[in-house]
This record gives sequence, structure tokens and C-alpha cells, in this order.
Amino acid sequence: MRLQALEGRRRARDLQGHEAARQRRLRRRSALPRPQAWLPDRGGAGALVRLHPQPHLATSALCGGAGGHRQDPVPQMTADTLVILPTYNEKDNLEAAVGGVREAGYDVLVVDDNSPDGTGRIADRLAAADKGVTVLHRSGKLGLGSAYVDAFKLGLGRGYGLLVEMDADGSHRVEHLPAIVA
Repeated sequence: MRLQALEGRRRARDLQGHEAARQRRLRRRSALPRPQAWLPDRGGAGALVRLHPQPHLATSALCGGAGGHRQDPVPQMTADTLVILPTYNEKDNLEAAVGGVREAGYDVLVVDDNSPDGTGRIADRLAAADKGVTVLHRSGKLGLGSAYVDAFKLGLGRGYGLLVEMDADGSHRVEHLPAIVA
């Protein structure tokens, strides 16, 4: 329940008035208070397409052609997707993670928080061998949240249209990337 502001100058004793007056001041609220705010479920993505800021882009991604199913289970690769891999002591996992992302056709940004195990050096070696790999070295263990913020700033500044975050430890499977990007 939410207490609404009272009109004029009233005292606390006025709140104890008639039940109907109280109901005007106290009313139940839900996330969408008006029934017309809910969109009916018609079994398709039409309502989502109408809400998308660029409906022509949403149509293919959400509807996927006839019958609402994607015709091609693997989306077309685009150079505007950047996969962000924050790292701290991931020397045993980094090469496989970066290799899997690159094989899937996406650029990689490794964000290393000055790992003492040499993860940053491995990332530099991978970046030197592949122009689709970039490394952002940070001064110390600054945390996962700020790693994502720094990576998002860098990715957006370089013109990437889609940023995807993954863990380098294998907890996020590279095979799922095409479905995530779709």
C-alpha cells in the first residue's frame, strides 16, 4: 500500500476519518495498475516487435520468419560483437576460452586485473597473434563489476554494437554464444 499525499493542510487525526476517505488516500498499487497496460498474449513476438525502438531490426530476431521459428539456428556473424573475458589468475583457462570465442567468429576483449600467475602475458601473446583479441590491463584486483564497466566503455567507444560478457573459467560455454547473440 502507498500513502498518497493529502490535499491542503490536514492533521494526523484526519487520517482516522471515514473508511471511504481513507480508501481515497490509501490505495493498492501494482507494477501495472491499469489493465490496459498489459499486452494480451497472442502466442508470438508481435507485441515485443512493436515495443522495440527499431522494429525492423526486432522482427527478424524475435519472429525469425514464418511460424515464429528461426530458419537458421546459427546467426550470421557480425564484426560488431565483442565478447568480454575478465580474468584474474586464469592462465590455465584463457587460451581455450579465447580460442573458442574466436572460432565462433567474435572479437575478444580480455580484461586482466594484474594477475600474478601470468594471465596478462598469455593474453598479450594471444593478442599479438590475432587482431581480433584485445587486452585491457588494469593496475590491480579492482573487481568484476568495474572490469565490466571499463570493458563496456572501451567496447562502445570502439563502435561495437553488442557486448557479451563471459567468464574465462569455462562456466559459460562457448557453444551457447550464437544463441546468446541471436
